[in-house]
Amino acid sequence: MFVEHNLNLKSIFTEQGFNYYVFKDMETNLSVEGILTEEFVNSITKINPFINKSEAFSLMKEKFSGTSQSVFTNKTFIKTLQEGLPKKINGKIKNIRFIDLENLNNNQFSVIEEYRFEKNGRTTIVDFVLCVNGLPIITIEKTSAVEHGFMRLKRYMEDVPIFAICELFSVITDGITVRYAMISDFAERNEYEISSIDTFVKEILTPISLLELIKDYTIFLDNNGVSRKFIFKDYQRRAISKTIHKLITTTEKRVGIINQQFGTGQTLTLLHLARNILTSRSLNSPKVLIVTDRISKSEQLLHVFHSTYGLTARIAKSSDDLHALLHNESVPIIFTTVQKFREEYKIDEEIIVIIDNCHRTQTGSFALNMRNAIPNARIIGITSLTVTKKIKQLFGEIIEQFTIEDAIQRGLMLPVYYENRVDFKSNLIVLDTNEETSHLEVKKKAFDIINHFNSHCQSNSSKALLITKNRLDAIRYKAIFDEINHIEAALYISAHQHDSQEIKRILENKNEVLQRFCNEEGNLKILITCSAIPASLPFVQIAYLDKFISENLMQEIIGLLGMRYKDKQYGLIVDYDGRNNVTIIQKIKNA
Repeated sequence: MFVEHNLNLKSIFTEQGFNYYVFKDMETNLSVEGILTEEFVNSITKINPFINKSEAFSLMKEKFSGTSQSVFTNKTFIKTLQEGLPKKINGKIKNIRFIDLENLNNNQFSVIEEYRFEKNGRTTIVDFVLCVNGLPIITIEKTSAVEHGFMRLKRYMEDVPIFAICELFSVITDGITVRYAMISDFAERNEYEISSIDTFVKEILTPISLLELIKDYTIFLDNNGVSRKFIFKDYQRRAISKTIHKLITTTEKRVGIINQQFGTGQTLTLLHLARNILTSRSLNSPKVLIVTDRISKSEQLLHVFHSTYGLTARIAKSSDDLHALLHNESVPIIFTTVQKFREEYKIDEEIIVIIDNCHRTQTGSFALNMRNAIPNARIIGITSLTVTKKIKQLFGEIIEQFTIEDAIQRGLMLPVYYENRVDFKSNLIVLDTNEETSHLEVKKKAFDIINHFNSHCQSNSSKALLITKNRLDAIRYKAIFDEINHIEAALYISAHQHDSQEIKRILENKNEVLQRFCNEEGNLKILITCSAIPASLPFVQIAYLDKFISENLMQEIIGLLGMRYKDKQYGLIVDYDGRNNVTIIQKIKNA
């Protein structure tokens, strides 16, 4: 049942500076398309004084008519809000703004209760619609059933095309808690939850917050040719804005640490921070250096950065290349690994360095080389793990923190469970009594893993990691899985110079293996590794541990398993070693 008495939206919105209307009491000024015509025309002419009201009205009909060939998609609409619309006016190209992102007072913010839209004899009634300059960017549905609310929102998008075009995000609320997301994310149950509607309005739906979201914190990610909108969460926005503020207001070289749980958008926080540093008017366009712990991570970050922002960036291929890029003024952002720093580069311009996974590479000789090479650099550390005293000594204090417990409480991570299988019962019949004991143990566990995986992973998209003690055990597991031939597994380990021909024959290119593993429709179900854990594999549901895992690696594994993905309900750690520290899992259970 909807909690009516807790939903006093009128007073909440009016306190924040919104005009509040009940549709039936309005002098209806909707256009045929569902835009508040008067607000749109008045705002456009105020923001763009070179346009008169007649031209503004014509522009609305041209760009938002459902039959127009130039009608917006959601992506082009949001991009237009951010960048403006070039248009020839009186023979000159002018950049028309639908929203003034710099001057709050040039915009009109309105909320309409019981918004009504009629077309082709069909009436659509929406609980609340939030408009900026007459454009309906947010729909709010009152219901206690998320699935029911999603179906209604989806129907609104179909019945009123302007909603789909202008959607910043959509909201479902029972009057107490709030869930918000793009309509596509509701479909996959990737919505974001806030426990108080009052908090939601005051933190997310204030006029200034909405302008900030549109201007600085809404992007489109490209995934295999499919573009998807992403709105940065509050903890990401705080991390980025606090870091920028510290860069502007202090001269400290140890800028600080962003401590954000793995699986909650840490990569996007890093890249968006880099982008905002580059575009900040107060930072004089410094060069940004992003340091990773492996080349494959640099390549991954570069790909996302290019496809998302379109800004110039390069990967340093060698120490000499890094040296050249640091002196190249046309390359504002460089990705490199810590191993490439060799000498005193003597860079005069300001360099801001962002260290990805700063807990991994910043305590050895390579890190010392880096700090000697660019002694005047200002350094920011990003980590998903518990921040130690040593890390604070290197990077400064924590700027913003979002822990595993925070992620669980906010519904951004799935629960992760632990199963001890040290004493599993093997039904394997041993015919060769001379078989090496360690090989026999691996064989027993391999059979158990197959049975366990098949009984726990019913979804075709579910996959697993197997982490072994060493390369030899990893290769043994691979051979046994191939011999049994009930499930496909692959090795994710690096080749060594002195590997035998037999081992070289078994090993595949790690990037190609990872690409196959990421194919949801593929048959590769288990990835075998003994150290490196690939990032961003949300479909992984189970981690089989046949070794003692460090606390840092355990946190990474838990973060990976807790990532939300389609019909995935939980993550599971299956321990064949028995010595692993499960304290962190207990923390999650108590979150």
